[in-house]
Amino acid sequence: MIGLIQAVDHFDTNRGLKFKSYAQHRILGAMLDFLRAEDPLSRGERRRIRESGMAMASPVTVSLDQLSVPVLNQLVATEDGTTAEMLRRLDALGSRRCLSARENRVITLLFGLGWRSRAVACAMKVNG
Repeated sequence: MIGLIQAVDHFDTNRGLKFKSYAQHRILGAMLDFLRAEDPLSRGERRRIRESGMAMASPVTVSLDQLSVPVLNQLVATEDGTTAEMLRRLDALGSRRCLSARENRVITLLFGLGWRSRAVACAMKVNG
């Protein structure tokens, strides 16, 4: 609801975007903000734990995208194709970590939200 309210408050018809496209982006952002606020560890703390390879002293929830593909293969090996597809997606998410924030935003808008190239170019302020 917060994302929808923000979308209504900040939508600018002069930018040539559809409200639906703009609202989807704002709603997703608000949901991610909420989930990050609920996380007991900061991003930096999670990165240090992951990079050091040390075991955590207290039980902490770890996101699946923080596990390597071989570890996930061992944990969730099944005979149907769902695990393989999930692992491919997680591997792709891991690969995106080396991209800049701007590049990740383009990928999210195009493939995550289904925006058209023209809308992405407008949102990214690319002159064509």
